[in-house]
Amino acid sequence: MRRRGEEGRGKEGMGEGATGTGQLTRLPILSSPIRAFAHSPIPSSPLPPPRVPASPLRFSSAPLVSFSTLLHTRFSIFNTAPGENDMRIFGKNLSDYIAVQKGMLLLIALVALGRLALSLAGVSNSAAKWLSVTAVMALGAVYAGIKVNSSGFGGFRHLLPMVFFQDVLAQLVVAGGIALAIVTQKDNIFSAPEYSGNRDGKTWSHSVAHLVLGFIVAPLVSWGISSLVLLLARKTSPGKRDAEAASA
Repeated sequence: MRRRGEEGRGKEGMGEGATGTGQLTRLPILSSPIRAFAHSPIPSSPLPPPRVPASPLRFSSAPLVSFSTLLHTRFSIFNTAPGENDMRIFGKNLSDYIAVQKGMLLLIALVALGRLALSLAGVSNSAAKWLSVTAVMALGAVYAGIKVNSSGFGGFRHLLPMVFFQDVLAQLVVAGGIALAIVTQKDNIFSAPEYSGNRDGKTWSHSVAHLVLGFIVAPLVSWGISSLVLLLARKTSPGKRDAEAASA
């Protein structure tokens, strides 16, 4: 009887042990930190980009843009109006500067080319010099001042393109005559020593000097002359624009 009691208590102990073991197996297994990190949800918003420190040599283009806009709107010389192919200078078409003085431009071309033609034809320089390019350039400057006042074409700034085209045309013929003398190795009136500072005028530096004279120096001098003529003309006789303003 004692043995059976002990065996019964042993079976009950085993049953309790089995029950305890079953309860332990049903407990949730804790995940490791690595597995918890791997299964953690990814944040929906991306991480902000890293901040880059500003460079002390960083320059802003805003002042340059503003300066270029100022030059274009207030002091623009050459521009093209929207929808037009003709270049505009001081608000007027390039063709307008040619049309308003086409007679003077033709006269300058005839005098310069005639001077060269007479020299190439064998006429002495003492006779061909009477066709003076310098004189016709001065005449063109005076003409520009009078023409702007009488026609109401513009103002003082519009004189600069007018005399620029005059002087460039004249000096292109002169530089071409010097280049012709260099190529043919035969002097003409534009390369003769008496018109080249008593030196050999058949040099490329002499030809380039006339281009610089025609594109820079001569237009500025002619602009001063034509501006003075326009100033005097406006004081002595009202031009077309002044007369229209007075009658309005």
